[in-house]
Amino acid sequence: MSTSPAFAPRNLLPPAVTAAASFVVVLAVFAPWYSTQVGEAFVQGSASGWTATVVARIAAIAAAIAALICAVVVADARDVIALSEDLVRVLVIACTVCCAIAAILVAYRTIFIPEPTEFLTRDLGLFVAMAASLVALGAAVVQLVIGMPSAADTPGRDRR
Repeated sequence: MSTSPAFAPRNLLPPAVTAAASFVVVLAVFAPWYSTQVGEAFVQGSASGWTATVVARIAAIAAAIAALICAVVVADARDVIALSEDLVRVLVIACTVCCAIAAILVAYRTIFIPEPTEFLTRDLGLFVAMAASLVALGAAVVQLVIGMPSAADTPGRDRR
């Protein structure tokens, strides 16, 4: 059995939540992120994150990678594929980094609207992406903490 003890079936919730929230981030990038405050006759009514900024594209790619990594971790825990514990640990770290990148980039675009900023307001898709990226990051951190061995679990450690 290739499943590491940290990713026993009872601990599959963090990678599943990370994957789902990361997938929502990817979908939210294609939803409206910015709307115009002027009439439709003059300018386009809204812009998705994908069309508005490269930062959103990078966030979507990072979130997609995180979702794929979580799918691999879950597949390993369910014995669909066999991975070593060290590889699972590296994948969990990579997933956490990808979630952090996505959250930072979405937060940046939430705070700083892309130019030209006049007449632009933030739209629902941006807030959905922000919430989903924070949920993904939180679940990834939980996954990282659960997956890392504690000092007490280290073989050869003197336990006095």
